[in-house]
Amino acid sequence: MTIFKALSISVLALTTLISAPHASEGQEAQPTKKEVERIEVQGSRPKGYYLSEFRKNQTDFVRMFNDLVNDSEMEVVCESRAQTGSRVKKRVCEPRFISTLTFRETQRELAFSGDLSQAALIQQNPQLQKALIEEFAEFQKITAALLNEHAELAEKYTKMNQALSKVESFSKD
Repeated sequence: MTIFKALSISVLALTTLISAPHASEGQEAQPTKKEVERIEVQGSRPKGYYLSEFRKNQTDFVRMFNDLVNDSEMEVVCESRAQTGSRVKKRVCEPRFISTLTFRETQRELAFSGDLSQAALIQQNPQLQKALIEEFAEFQKITAALLNEHAELAEKYTKMNQALSKVESFSKD
């Protein structure tokens, strides 16, 4: 046994003797009732956490959706875009047919008039609005069919929407 061990054992024995309750003669020691302090901590996660979860779930859903859809124009494409007049980019996910149709019309309009934003182009062009509505209706049918056929895709869709609800709840506060 080393000197250090022997010393630590004797210190332990000494502290035990000192701290032990001593009963007076003829009286028994009364057990003391200690009240335990209770601390409750409530916390919440920041909006960035939920936004990150939404993006992760959205990416999972989009990847699986694109793997299952047969028409490349119906695939969903996600990209970061700055709105007109802003440098702040926002992630936008939309079916490829929207970009295709608006690109064609933008090229045609630019040849005749000048610079147009995508939103302005859609508002000013009833034929483009009609084409987008028809394509979007087809997109919704394809999406509904895939969600009905593939339980895993439906689960990812549900998770994505739940995460979006959490993000949107921050905007309401």
